[in-house]
Amino acid sequence: HNTQALPTTPFVMGAAESSESLASSVSPSSTSSSVPTEAAVLKAAALAFERKVKYSASDDDWRQDRNAWQEGVRESTVPQHVAVDLARLERKFKLNAQVANWQDERAKWLALCKEAKTARQVASLLLALELSVLPSQKTDGNDQDSRKAWAAPLFALGGTYDDVGFTPASWLPKLQQALVTLESKIKYSASDPSWRENRDSWVKGVCQSASGQNLAVDLLRLERCLKYDAQTSSWRKLRNRWVEYCKKCTSYDGVASGLLTLERGVLRSGLVDTWDADARKEWGQPLFAAGGSYDTIPFPESKAEISTPTGTVEFDTKPMGNGASRFAYKGKVAKGNVAGHKEGTDLVVKVIQAGQYNRGVRLSQDDVDAQQLAKKYALEFNSACGLNKKLFFRDADLVQSPRSVYNAEGVCIIAKNETMLLEQFIFGDYEKFNNNAGWSASGSSLPQFFTHWSFHHSNGKHLVCDLQGHKGCAGGPTWDGSTNYYVLTDPVVLSRDKRFGSTDLGPGGMLYMLGNHECNDLCRGAGLPAVAAVIRSRFFTGSSSVSNAMTAFGSSSDGIKVTLNDVDVDAVVQLGNLGLFDACLDELA
Repeated sequence: HNTQALPTTPFVMGAAESSESLASSVSPSSTSSSVPTEAAVLKAAALAFERKVKYSASDDDWRQDRNAWQEGVRESTVPQHVAVDLARLERKFKLNAQVANWQDERAKWLALCKEAKTARQVASLLLALELSVLPSQKTDGNDQDSRKAWAAPLFALGGTYDDVGFTPASWLPKLQQALVTLESKIKYSASDPSWRENRDSWVKGVCQSASGQNLAVDLLRLERCLKYDAQTSSWRKLRNRWVEYCKKCTSYDGVASGLLTLERGVLRSGLVDTWDADARKEWGQPLFAAGGSYDTIPFPESKAEISTPTGTVEFDTKPMGNGASRFAYKGKVAKGNVAGHKEGTDLVVKVIQAGQYNRGVRLSQDDVDAQQLAKKYALEFNSACGLNKKLFFRDADLVQSPRSVYNAEGVCIIAKNETMLLEQFIFGDYEKFNNNAGWSASGSSLPQFFTHWSFHHSNGKHLVCDLQGHKGCAGGPTWDGSTNYYVLTDPVVLSRDKRFGSTDLGPGGMLYMLGNHECNDLCRGAGLPAVAAVIRSRFFTGSSSVSNAMTAFGSSSDGIKVTLNDVDVDAVVQLGNLGLFDACLDELA
């Protein structure tokens, strides 16, 4: 779940950089058998940029010249060649006629292209050109994430928005205005009594700032006067990290991130004029457009908010519980309606644990489908069996997080764009009744009966297990006015085709669960066959429990026997993947 800020190292165009400089004596027409990594990165960025702006070409010949230009870029072997190709591209697009501020800067930019020799210089030229093209509305649509992805390798080469000497009219005034607006919201909470006297000169200084570095200095001055480190516990933990970040900050996207982070910290203090959601959103839009992000400086939170198009979820960042692969966080709908849940509804936010996430495990529609299938089977079970005590499952909905979330220790618990599961909170004592690996709790006959029943009811296609939730009891929460119920969540559905995600252990898991199942009076009363005895006699010997010592037999197509001693569920699952248990499961169903 870890995120990493993009580098914002400054440089001076034309400065000597012996470690990165490449031979300037090589002409644009020469070739080399090995292309430097820097040149490859620049070529990819130049080609991607051209695709974004190709339809705005003022030169009618561009359609004919385009293929030749692309081929020339691909054959470039040093950053200097890419700079020449970049200048050719700009001349074809004639951006001087499309963007007002580009007209003033164009000659300077072209001169820098002629002088550029290093990867860092060419990276900044690309960033500067893109920044100036964007306001022209002549590009294909480019959302914030795709812009960041495009720019990331250019920043990694040391490129910045500022160091080609431009003052892009599109971003600088917007950042100045955002900084002044933030100050106006929090001015009355200033701990420093001199702020009232200094305020006018500070505002004047902001309006005269000509670079990201100057704005970062103004940002630091504001924070020092407000002294939020003494007012907000979360800011106290973040402040040193934030101050060091601002000291090194030189770029507009860096200032935008610093502003966003400070505003979030200030907002939590309760010392600001009220911002409604629309005002905050409007204030933040130019900061996001300039490349700012909440993720650049990890922000520690004891409570976090996730906004959706229809509402907001607030939740604790300390988990209330966890399973083998997920953490569960207590929350509620703070505003609006989220996934059908009204404002004030208590929720559980479920996310993949970091270790599983880093191995590629994700929550998906398969998890929702499994829970919906379990709910369907439970309703059919209640109807078919006619028992006084009923089984119910909560609904689950997928929601995508628009940002990364960090806990109070600054550890990322939810990555940006990660999918989460939302469920209505289950009140009462929470219990585990069985799992997906053969274990079952004593004294929970109805859940064990349902697991056994689901296999036969589905004709051997599915088996619902890993049952957990609340068992109604006298004096506890009611369901439709009754305490005679189980309300369950987060089930595992085992299937013959392993279609329900990483917890679906397939045919081997089904055989293992059934082989460990101890039929109870409910199973026998419903006439369900004693499948465990059949499975143990046919496949496993040496123990009354499959999970202890056993021997599994199956024949491959060439007649070779497979024999395992002391196997566990993982070994049985692997045998199931080979199709060794399909015939038996068909027979048992």
